[in-house]
Amino acid sequence: MDSTPRCLRAPAALLLAVLAISLAACSGGSDSHAAKTAAPSGSTLKLTAGPVEVAAAGAPGTLAVADRAAIIETLRKYVIAATIDPLHGKPVGDLKALFTPEAAAALIGPAADAVVDNGMPKATTTVKATTPPVPIVALSDPTGAIDLVGTTLFLDVITKASGGPVRVVRTGELVLKRDAGAWKIMSYRLSVNRTGAGLPAPTTSSTEKTAP
Repeated sequence: MDSTPRCLRAPAALLLAVLAISLAACSGGSDSHAAKTAAPSGSTLKLTAGPVEVAAAGAPGTLAVADRAAIIETLRKYVIAATIDPLHGKPVGDLKALFTPEAAAALIGPAADAVVDNGMPKATTTVKATTPPVPIVALSDPTGAIDLVGTTLFLDVITKASGGPVRVVRTGELVLKRDAGAWKIMSYRLSVNRTGAGLPAPTTSSTEKTAP
């Protein structure tokens, strides 16, 4: 599966679907000084903020460093709960604190397959999860406030289980909103490709949940 970043076109496309707005060109940003949730023992996780684009619906706004850090923190917790924990033989973590109620309610049955990794074989070596720096598209409202962002995920997770190598590649877009002071996933369009022995079927799937 091709996991090459496509700059900000992918998150912009999902943000357009949710907001029906036009987005501008990229600028730079990072969360190099942000506090990060530690990856569980026996795993590594490389996930940082990449370029930041701000689309202004009125007065231009700026996505604060603290907000970039909080957005990436939500994505880190999602990757740990949805993929890393299951590869360590744990159930998928509680996503209610990371998804809005409407988005979490959509994670039922087959619709959840592209979002979480249930029933994975237990890793016998280090679980290594990496992504390129995550692009962020932010919407600045008429007052200059930013409460909605789009992101692109190109997640590649590799490890070994008793049956041999296991790999999970998850790609797509997620839209996050500021909700009671926290950044939560409100919409997503994701695809996953799982390869290796002992995997649940199907190994390839995709799903989409757009905001109402």
